[in-house]
Amino acid sequence: MFRVLIAALAAAGALLAACEKPNVLISEPPPVITILDTSPSGNSTNADPSSPIVIVFGVEMDSASFGKGLVLESFAGGTRSPVEILSAQYSDTTKTVVLTPKNLPMAECTIHILKMTTELKSKKGDALLANIEKRFRTGRVDGKFCDGSGIADAGALDTGAGDGAAPGDTGTTDDTGSDGGPATGSDAAIPGDGGAATDSDAAVPGDGGAATSGDAAIPG
Repeated sequence: MFRVLIAALAAAGALLAACEKPNVLISEPPPVITILDTSPSGNSTNADPSSPIVIVFGVEMDSASFGKGLVLESFAGGTRSPVEILSAQYSDTTKTVVLTPKNLPMAECTIHILKMTTELKSKKGDALLANIEKRFRTGRVDGKFCDGSGIADAGALDTGAGDGAAPGDTGTTDDTGSDGGPATGSDAAIPGDGGAATDSDAAVPGDGGAATSGDAAIPG
């Protein structure tokens, strides 16, 4: 009888100790959407206007978010204009989307802006943390340089790697439209933007503001 009582007390003590231990829930942090690569790459010049646009992500994406999350614009004559995307073909295996503009080839010798917005979502429902822009300039369909001198561009369209996601990435930017405000962060001011390029921005001819803080002014 004594042994049975001892065993019962031991079992009760173990149960009580287990109940007193706090429940610790271990959860994995949500995956951060990263842009591993784009083609054309940010800051590229003489890009083939006949080629589609390719984006490689670091996580599996929700392709339903591409409609609002991926925006393509052209810049000509001081005005941004939307470029309609005909299709967005996505592969989970490679985490890659291929964007085909409706009018392909794209406009020759023209600055284009690929915008990845916070509307982009991963398959787990996590959104892109900040808007990202990549700017490139198309060449000519015949492969010749736009200015006829063998130099496709006078200088950089954007600078640095921004948030470090990929080369030529402008990172977080408030210059997402014709807002008339200044381009900040690592953005490159676009002609007609009306603002000053700051913090290592590359000022582009026609920009209404001055390049400051070690900016590289591009000859007009």
